[in-house]
Amino acid sequence: CGKEKELYDENAAIIADAIRAISFIVYDSNDKDLIPSQTKIFKNLIKELRTEINYLGVGDHNIYGKLVEVNIDLYSERYPFLLNKKDKILEVINS
Repeated sequence: CGKEKELYDENAAIIADAIRAISFIVYDSNDKDLIPSQTKIFKNLIKELRTEINYLGVGDHNIYGKLVEVNIDLYSERYPFLLNKKDKILEVINS
């Protein structure tokens, strides 16, 4: 049981890191298309995010948007610009 919790915590940390990175990449794009280096990183993060969520057996199709909202709620005091880009981040993560 301890090993399962350890794996769950590791997966949750990977998911949280990926969501946070994706949010900042989308913010950094300034409503433009992602530059090639951002696109490659973004695609890798999305792939990793999907892998970890599937591994945990989460079947909620709205999970990405929910995770972005939690991320923005957690970090908006320190990074208020995330609130300004919330709709754009949600649009990109859900596409």
